[in-house]
Amino acid sequence: MSETPKTPASAPSGNGGPPCGNNPNFKLSPGDQQAVDEFRAYLKRRRAGGPPERYP
Repeated sequence: MSETPKTPASAPSGNGGPPCGNNPNFKLSPGDQQAVDEFRAYLKRRRAGGPPERYP
C-alpha cells in the first residue's frame, strides 16, 4: 500500500516540527512575531486593569 503524501501543514519544517502556532520550535516570521507580541501586551494590560485598546 502506498503512504499518504504529507501536506505542507503536517510536513516537518526543518526547524523542529510542523509549521504551526502550537510548535514552540517553529520560528515565526517577523510579522507573525509582531502580532503575537502585540496580543501578549494587550493581555498584560487587560490583566493589570488597564485600557483594552490595542493601540493606547
